[in-house]
Amino acid sequence: MRILITKFKSLGDVILITPLVKNLHFAYPNAKIDILVQSGTEDILKNNPYLDNIILLKNKNSKIIKFFSHLFVFLRIRWNKYSIVITTDRGEKSSILAKLSNAKIKIGRKNDDLPLHSRIFTNFFDFHGDRHVIDLNLDPIKILKKEIKFKGLDIFPGQKDFEVIKDHIKDIKEFIHVHPVSQCGFKSIDDNLMANIIDFCEINLGIKVIITGSGINDELKISKILSNTNSNPINLCSKLSLMETAALNKIASLLIVVDTAIMHISSANETPVIAFFGPTAVNNWGPWDKNLFESSYIRKGGIQIHGEHTTISSDHSCIPCSQSGCENSGISECLNSIKFESVTSQIRRILERKS
Repeated sequence: MRILITKFKSLGDVILITPLVKNLHFAYPNAKIDILVQSGTEDILKNNPYLDNIILLKNKNSKIIKFFSHLFVFLRIRWNKYSIVITTDRGEKSSILAKLSNAKIKIGRKNDDLPLHSRIFTNFFDFHGDRHVIDLNLDPIKILKKEIKFKGLDIFPGQKDFEVIKDHIKDIKEFIHVHPVSQCGFKSIDDNLMANIIDFCEINLGIKVIITGSGINDELKISKILSNTNSNPINLCSKLSLMETAALNKIASLLIVVDTAIMHISSANETPVIAFFGPTAVNNWGPWDKNLFESSYIRKGGIQIHGEHTTISSDHSCIPCSQSGCENSGISECLNSIKFESVTSQIRRILERKS
């Protein structure tokens, strides 16, 4: 028996599929489970023992190469003769792949805008609404009438990743991991506030801060933050691979982060998270405590605690607006108005609980 899962979105979306993978593995212990993802997101699935194959859909080549690459994937899916196909996106690409698979059971996201959907899939699951995306992604387990045994996320950095980190941190025994950047700039907090948080950790608490990010945009953002600091954190932006960053996070005392994939990696590592939320809905996307089975998040701002993880928002009544900043301006006033004291009190609370 073979099962195929597809996910055509970002790193954060891909790691949020891992509970589905694990539950399928235990529901069908003799099945081979494959996953089809966009090229560039596969590293987050590296070393996952519940997966047999990671199939890549490449989109960054020339049109001719892209065409033949997609054709090869389509033929491979047809050749593999899957019994179950689960597509977790609502796009046309998912419908085509499900149709090509010729699987007996085809489970897809409901999409009234694509009439072909109703004739391709045998079963549907709906939008998340007020539910967490992890719960949404586990709807196929219910459709298959199997037991949901796990809701925690999974990531598996390798021994080489930890060895690289040892070379970077030397004799540092305790540190706070700060990841202040996201692909979406409207998810970031004020640079001065982030600089003050870093100084608080390093100067007031005497705990080293290690900063991560990747790419030129992250480097520029972090450079602006560091120009406002009075301390000397370690800046590893663009110096680590994704899985090396995961290894670093695994041994951190705490992650301070904006709403981005590293937040979910930290919850998979069971490293406590303080995450800043503004336009995006914490009840849909908040960091999930691996030891809990139900979400405690509600759709509002303020401080919310879910097990060992904490989300901090302002008290703006418009939270969450699901826009790209205020009136889609790219700037989120709700994030820029988060109070410094709200953050430092939560940092102290988490570190005191761990000691």
